[in-house]
Amino acid sequence: MKSSNAIYLFLLCSCLLSCNRSQAPSTHSIVETPKTDDSSENRVVTPSQSMFDLYRLLSREPKNVALSPLSLKLAFGLLLPGASVSTKSSLDALFGFNKTESSIVPAEFQLLDETQKNKKSFELSITNSIWLKDPKQIHPDYRKGIGPLRAEVQRLQLKDLNAWVEKATSGKIPQLIDQLKPGTQALALNTVYLKALWTRPFPKERTIQGKFQPSPHATKVVPMMQQKSRFRYQEDKTSRWVELPYRDTPLVMVIGLPKKRFDLHSTEERIGVELLKEMKSQWNDRQVDLVLPRFSVNLKESLQPLMKTAGFGALFAKGAFPKVLKSGDLTATEVIQAVSVDVKEEGTEAAAATAVTLERGALFEGSTVPFYADEPFVFMLMNPESGELYFIGKVFDPTQG
Repeated sequence: MKSSNAIYLFLLCSCLLSCNRSQAPSTHSIVETPKTDDSSENRVVTPSQSMFDLYRLLSREPKNVALSPLSLKLAFGLLLPGASVSTKSSLDALFGFNKTESSIVPAEFQLLDETQKNKKSFELSITNSIWLKDPKQIHPDYRKGIGPLRAEVQRLQLKDLNAWVEKATSGKIPQLIDQLKPGTQALALNTVYLKALWTRPFPKERTIQGKFQPSPHATKVVPMMQQKSRFRYQEDKTSRWVELPYRDTPLVMVIGLPKKRFDLHSTEERIGVELLKEMKSQWNDRQVDLVLPRFSVNLKESLQPLMKTAGFGALFAKGAFPKVLKSGDLTATEVIQAVSVDVKEEGTEAAAATAVTLERGALFEGSTVPFYADEPFVFMLMNPESGELYFIGKVFDPTQG
């Protein structure tokens, strides 16, 4: 597992880009992202080890999983202007905010603007909003602080919130929040949606019903996509990786397989900041005989308990966000994330929504490389140019959905 682009890959978080732009909420509702100098705007971010720890905790069970680091990062980025000094330091350490709102994913907002302006085959939408029980109570400094993230301010109504998410994700996430606790005063919400076509699509006529083995003793018959093309490829002692680029965008999907059959755990244990550094310059241009199942991963999880275990505990300290409302300290009490990723012959459609609730007080080689993903594998969807990791997940059983 070595890659120059993979270090850029593993970062991220949530997702939204509507197939019908006219139905999606506006992404320019407050102010435009302020311009920064080239050095800061084009810098490649470094992922937090805690984010990979969070993925591993989520992936403990033998099932499909998906996480949007980008969506999670943006949801907490909405809370940065309202955080205490110590909480801002924690947010910076965990997400790389550099303590300023204008430094939060500037490359992704630039990509968003370029996509909406040029309207190419790649679609992307990123939306942010703050939902308040009493919008009149919003702290004026906080309202100003969330401007660079183009955040809307809404009255906290469960029905309206879920409708907003459904529209923003083009129907991929119809209901994010099942119920609100009576003490909920505010909710930070991010959505990310994208729809991208492969640079080299899989010919539909080559898709066959093939065998996928979730484990040595289980076999499922699923649609297996096939193609033999040149891709960027690399391997290390435990794993093999192939990079699938998308058309009209810097984003790529990286698929990882263990070298020892059914030993995905070893691959996942190696994933992290140090591995990404090792991967930086190891991609090779190879002819790859690629077999990949069509797959869909849909997941909704309460992340707060796992986040505490993964090292994000400081974000849930009592009164960590004292500057959101005029009337006092707020505590983050819950984090809900829903993710939907669909991979087919043509490309990928993916969406994510993340809500944080707040309460008071609380090179070239000639041979062909076989790469048959007919067993559990991991995937990452990322922007190698900016370093943001949009999605990371595991396909244990393509039939799970």
